Amino acid sequence: MRQTKWTRIAGFLLALCLVLSLIPAAAFAAEEEQTGETIDFVLVVDCSNTMDENDPDELARDACKMFVDLIPIEDARVSVIAFGYEGSDAYQYHSFEVKKGRDANFVHEISKLEGQLSIEKKEQVKRAIDALGDVDGQLTPIGAALAAGMDVLLNNGATDGNACVILMTDGETTSTELAQNAEFMEQVPGIAKSHDWPVYCIEMDYWDNNEIAGSSARKLLNQIVTESGAGADGRMKVSSPAEVAEAFMKIFASVWGSQSKVIPQVLDENGVVELEFEIPKLASEATIAISSSAVDYVELINEAQGYNRKFDDDVEEKNLIVTVEDSYISLKMICPTAGTWKVRAYGDPNAEIVWYEGIQMEMNLAMVANPSSTAEVLTKNDYINVEAKYTYNGNEVGNDDIYETTVDAAQLVVSNANGTTRQFDMEATKDGYTLKLPVSEVPSGQFTVQVLVEHTMFRSGRVVSNVSQTFASQNLPLEHNESAQVDRTGYVNSQFERIDLAQVFTNPDGDPITYTLSCTSDKSAVFEYTLEEDTDYLTIATGMVPGVYEMEITAADPDMNEPISHTFTLTVEDRAIEQTPIEEQELWVDYFEFLFIRQEPTNLTLDIDLNNYFTDPDGVELVYSNVNGDETFVQVERSGSVLHLVPVGEGETTVTVDVSDGVSTITAQIPVEVVSGVAVYWKENWIYWAICGAVILAVIFFFLFKHKATSVKGKWSIRLKQREVTVSVDGAVDFATLPASKKAKKKGKNAFRLKDAINDCRIFFDDERTASDWLDDYSSVKGYDQIELNGVFLGTGFVIQKLPGTEDVKVEIGGHTISGKNGKSRVKAEGVRIGLSRVNELNITETLDIFIEPYVEGSSDYDY
Repeated sequence: MRQTKWTRIAGFLLALCLVLSLIPAAAFAAEEEQTGETIDFVLVVDCSNTMDENDPDELARDACKMFVDLIPIEDARVSVIAFGYEGSDAYQYHSFEVKKGRDANFVHEISKLEGQLSIEKKEQVKRAIDALGDVDGQLTPIGAALAAGMDVLLNNGATDGNACVILMTDGETTSTELAQNAEFMEQVPGIAKSHDWPVYCIEMDYWDNNEIAGSSARKLLNQIVTESGAGADGRMKVSSPAEVAEAFMKIFASVWGSQSKVIPQVLDENGVVELEFEIPKLASEATIAISSSAVDYVELINEAQGYNRKFDDDVEEKNLIVTVEDSYISLKMICPTAGTWKVRAYGDPNAEIVWYEGIQMEMNLAMVANPSSTAEVLTKNDYINVEAKYTYNGNEVGNDDIYETTVDAAQLVVSNANGTTRQFDMEATKDGYTLKLPVSEVPSGQFTVQVLVEHTMFRSGRVVSNVSQTFASQNLPLEHNESAQVDRTGYVNSQFERIDLAQVFTNPDGDPITYTLSCTSDKSAVFEYTLEEDTDYLTIATGMVPGVYEMEITAADPDMNEPISHTFTLTVEDRAIEQTPIEEQELWVDYFEFLFIRQEPTNLTLDIDLNNYFTDPDGVELVYSNVNGDETFVQVERSGSVLHLVPVGEGETTVTVDVSDGVSTITAQIPVEVVSGVAVYWKENWIYWAICGAVILAVIFFFLFKHKATSVKGKWSIRLKQREVTVSVDGAVDFATLPASKKAKKKGKNAFRLKDAINDCRIFFDDERTASDWLDDYSSVKGYDQIELNGVFLGTGFVIQKLPGTEDVKVEIGGHTISGKNGKSRVKAEGVRIGLSRVNELNITETLDIFIEPYVEGSSDYDY
């Protein structure tokens, strides 16, 4: 292949055509969501005589051939409209009214928009384009040609947003029907815009003559491309190979959103250059093209698989298409193996070439759905096995783990006759997507299934299966067990024993059953009820109104025309309020308080919580009302369930209150006694005060007893008498002040001796000498020194104890002799006489009497 200026132009066109093979979803972010629809291209080629000057190397035809050759073999269609020459195969319009005139005979559809671009189809299209080199054009009816291109799309199933028209012309309009031509040029942009089918214009003008002649035509072309949606850049005037390449890149990128790599290269001094590229998993096509007439042949290499093959001529195989032309070589690998590949080109040393790389990720999805039943109408117990696999060019695609890497991407879309849809996740395995769909998941009637895969690897972000299948299912009626006994008895404010509705209703096709409960005997009665989640257990609240109710439970599934019902009885009972007897309550009108002793006044008021005495076995919150009591004795206030009692006066009364559970009422009676707290105190505590007094007296007696030797009470007179002679103490004697008494006290003795007390009083006798002599004479009388005196606790007097048991000492109290008695003798007002006897030196018995009597002012005469 020898490189010329025009073959390089064709190479640029080829590279830009390859842009079709890379389709990122992001390029369509602002477009309507695609669903794998076919992309349609209509090439409108100017074949008029003026193209001989503006396109002398027939670049337009070569570009069309390359475009057809490199477009993907699936999901694309191409139609070619040629205009400018007169022929018998004039285009027949369907959506446009065309006047009979010469313009209509100058527009021809040389390749129809039909079928996929198989290898055979592409060859037919290229041969038709080649035949245009033999035509001789006289007119340039651009308006009629564009109308034909739009007519092709309108009448061959093109979808909105998935088509475009590419006008290749020198732009010089000539027509025999100028008005009609202008009308078409006015109509086409609006139609194209409404379907999102932009019109692009590649204007061939290598000699730059078009801006000089026909400027009005130029402006009209600008208007067409702008208003059709192609934008201000939709008209591209080209006068060099680089501009032709740029024009095609804009068109293909905007329509297909493709990405490609264009890599300028230079063969080395041996005439060899190599390109390495990666093919990802799930690639439908990989296209490598080399634009240059300097390349003689190429090699395709995959070292990992040991693949190496040389190409210097066309090859048409199931998975490989090689096209070798004078200006380019292209290799199209169909469903290629993922991995690293190389292309090595051989040709003229140091020659300049351009590599073009394009990867197509647009797969088709084949679905097969087989029902478990051969019946024409399925039931809810049936299921449908759905399988889906990627295909391209009639081959199943299953390289490596392509399905498992797109796990969760596939969904089965189920559409019902009413227009609703549901989606079910399919399982991804290494062999494809699968799902066992229960018919019970789909409402009865006609429904259609189709597989959808949403993934960024597709041009539109998704693909749907190439087929859908329609099925029909029928609903099996509910079965009713009319003999089922579900009557229930319960108490108010509770729940009945739950009812297993599965014993009453069954659904043979597994549809969910909807239940409704109503009361037929009392339309105003409403029973709250719940169904346990994922079960058929019905729980009914008993409510607050006792009675016997006739009930009806209705059951229906989503596809039933009429529900069925079952009747039963609910009996609601009210249990009596339970009461704990309230004991008599005591209140005080006063309380005891003395010095530091204070009675705790807890009963001055009283709070009674009635909830402690009344309960409802049905769990109803009790209500208390109508509180009454005799205000003469007590005042009563109620706050909720608590009664607050305040005493008024002493006495007994009964407080009453009504207790209700909302169904029945009872009257509670609370006996109350109002008393004096002081009286209660003495009643409860007198024993403690008595004990306290006793303890105090005991202490007093203890101390009196302890100090009795020095505590002789009263004042006493003392007389001594011997024969007829008497001497007396002058005045009264207080024994407690005598030295003998003090001496005894100091020594801690209980008593002091009488002898010592008489001796202490000697100086007080009216005849001290006589008293002293007498006492001295009798001081040796045995037993005299043994008489002791003790004090008494109360009153006046003393106690004589330790009396001697001899005849020499005699003691008389109140005229009674107590001589010789060992013990205690109390001496009070009657006084005491102590007689001492002795035998003097004349051997005569003499007696000395000692009289001790209470002292009485003004008198001391006592006879014994």
